[in-house]
Amino acid sequence: MPLSFLPPRRQFRWRLMTAIFCVGIVLVVGGGESWYARAWHNHILPGVRIGVVAVGGKTEEEARILLDQTIDTLMRAGLPFTYQSKRVTVDPIVSAQDDPDLTYAFIQWNSDAMIAQALGIGHTGGRVQRWYEQTRAFFIGTYINATITVEKERLDEALRQNFSSLELPAKNAAVSIAGNAITVSTESLGKVFDYTEATSRTEQALRDLTVQPIALSLITDYPSVKKEDMEIVRPNLEALLALGPIQFIQGNRWWRIHPEVWNTWLTITIVDSAPQITINAEKAALALVPIAEEINRPTRDAKFVLKDGRVAEFQTAQEGKQLSIQKTVERINTNVLHDHTTTVTVAVDTLPPALTDQTAGNIGIVDLLGTGKSNFAGSPKNRRHNIAVGAAALDGILISAGEEFSLLKTLGEIDGEHGYKTELVIKGNRTIPEFGGGLCQIGTTTFRAALAAGLPITERQSHSYSVPYYLENGKPGVDATIYNPKPDFKFVNDTGNPILIQTRIKGDEIIFEFWGKKDGRVAERTEPKVTNIRRPAPTKIVETEDLPVGKKKCTERAHTGATAEFTYTVTMPNGEKREKVFRSVYRPWQEVCLVGKEKSATPLPDVVPAVTPTPTLPSADTAGVKVE
Repeated sequence: MPLSFLPPRRQFRWRLMTAIFCVGIVLVVGGGESWYARAWHNHILPGVRIGVVAVGGKTEEEARILLDQTIDTLMRAGLPFTYQSKRVTVDPIVSAQDDPDLTYAFIQWNSDAMIAQALGIGHTGGRVQRWYEQTRAFFIGTYINATITVEKERLDEALRQNFSSLELPAKNAAVSIAGNAITVSTESLGKVFDYTEATSRTEQALRDLTVQPIALSLITDYPSVKKEDMEIVRPNLEALLALGPIQFIQGNRWWRIHPEVWNTWLTITIVDSAPQITINAEKAALALVPIAEEINRPTRDAKFVLKDGRVAEFQTAQEGKQLSIQKTVERINTNVLHDHTTTVTVAVDTLPPALTDQTAGNIGIVDLLGTGKSNFAGSPKNRRHNIAVGAAALDGILISAGEEFSLLKTLGEIDGEHGYKTELVIKGNRTIPEFGGGLCQIGTTTFRAALAAGLPITERQSHSYSVPYYLENGKPGVDATIYNPKPDFKFVNDTGNPILIQTRIKGDEIIFEFWGKKDGRVAERTEPKVTNIRRPAPTKIVETEDLPVGKKKCTERAHTGATAEFTYTVTMPNGEKREKVFRSVYRPWQEVCLVGKEKSATPLPDVVPAVTPTPTLPSADTAGVKVE
C-alpha cells in the first residue's frame, strides 16, 4: 500500500523506523568495514591473488619475497615452445658467453606496482568502495594481473632464429633477366609460423604467473606479387633494359654502374592495387657503397680538454657529408624508371656539427661537478676493447644547459664499422654473435658520475642479475644497463650551464668526470641496502645444434639473487630537497652449460604451390658491383 494512504501519524512513524534502520545498517557496515581494515592493517586482505600467487594475509615484505620466488622460478624455467617433435626453451634472460653486458632480460616485472595494487585493495578509496572490495575479496576472491613489460620484438626474434628453418615462405612472382631476355616465374603459397599469436599467448600466460608449453601454429603465407602483375609491367621493363649503364654524378665526379648490376635492383611492388616497377633500396645501397665511401665525411664536433682550470680546444669542428641512399633511390625512381634517362645526380646531405668552434669560445667551465668510477678487472680482450671505444666516444662531449642526455644516442651506432667487436649470446637453442659487450661499464660509470654531480636521472635500469664488475664496496645496486635500442640511460643537465664529460682509463679502472659550473647543490646517497638474498639453482643444461654432438661448454657462472636499494638526495641552493629511491631486483642466475645435439629435421606439412615456380631474379651481390 502506498505510504500516502496512511494517516499522517503513521506516515511519520514509518519514516522514522526506516531512517533508524538505514542508519543502523550504515553503522554496522561502517563499523564492520573499519574493524576489518584495522584487523588487516599493513597486510594484504585475505583472498587477494597476483596471478596464481596467493598473497592474501601477507605483509608487504612477505608478499615481495613470495612474488620474487615465483618470478625467479618462471625466469629460470624459461618459455617453452614446440612444433611437432621440436622443442625450444627461450630464456627470458638472453645470456652471453663471455660478457655480462650482453646479458639482458626482455621481460621486466614491476613487483612494486603489483604489491602496491594488492595492498590498496580494501584499504584505499571511499568507505563504500573499501567495504565492497573487502566483501568481494573475502567471499569471492580478487585477482590481479601481473604487471609486466614484454619486448615482443626480441621474443619474436628468438623464435624466428630457432624455428624459421622449418618454414616455407611464399614466393612472389619474379623475373629472370639474361641479356635482354625476360622470364617471368609464377608465385606460390607458403607456410609460416604465427609468431604474433605465440607472443600474445606468452604474454597472457606471464600475466597469470604461469607458463605452459606453447605450440606454434602454421598459417598460410600469401604472395604479394602474381604472374599477371608481372605481365602488365613487361613492356616498361623491356624499355628499361634497353637503357644501358647509369651514370651517377656529384660535382665534377662521376661513377658508372652497368646494367647487369643495376637491373638486379628492379623489383615489382603493388601500389594502390596496381603493379609498379620500383628500386629495391637495400640492393641499391649495396651497390652505392663504393660511391658513398668517396663522398661521406663524418661530422666532427668541437671537443675540449681542461688545462689549468680552463677549457682548451683540442679538436676543431668539421661539417660532415653523407650520401643519402633514400633520396638517391628516389631520384633513380624519377630519372630512370619514370623518365627513362641514364644520369642521376646523387643526393648528399650536409651534417652540421652540434658544437661549433664559435660556440666553444663562449664556454666557461671551471668546476669539477662529479666523478664516476668502476673497475673491469678480469675482463676478456674484446670487452676491454669495447670499453675503450665507448669511453673515447664520450670524451670531450659537451651537454648543453637544459638538455636531456641520452647515452645510446651519444654513443651512436654500435657495430663493427664504428670499432666494436662481437660476443656470442644464447637465444633459445642457438648461439648468435652480437655487438655491445662492455658498454654497460660505460652506462654504470656515467650513472655514478651523474649521481655525484647531483643531476636528475630520468631513465635507468639495473642489470638482470648482479655483475661482479659493478659492485661498490662489495655491494650491488649502483649499476645501469644499456642495450640498443633500449634500455637507455638518461639524465638532465639542469645546472644552467654546459657540462663537459672527460673520460680516462687507468689500468683496470674507468673514470668519468663531469665539469661545469657549480650552483651550490649538494648530492648524497646512502649505502645500498641488500635484502631478499636468493641462492641460484643447480646448473642448467641447454641443448644446442651449434656445438658438436656431446660437446659441453659452460657459458654462465652462477649468480646469487638479491634486492638492493639506496636513497639519492640532492639539496638545492634554496634548501629544496629532491629525494629518489633506486631499487634494483637481481634474479638468481644458475650456471648455464651448452651441450651439442643432433640437428633436427622436422618436416613441415605438405604445402601445395599455387603453380610450379621458375627461376627468380638474381640477387644484387656486392661482388657483382661494377663501378667505373
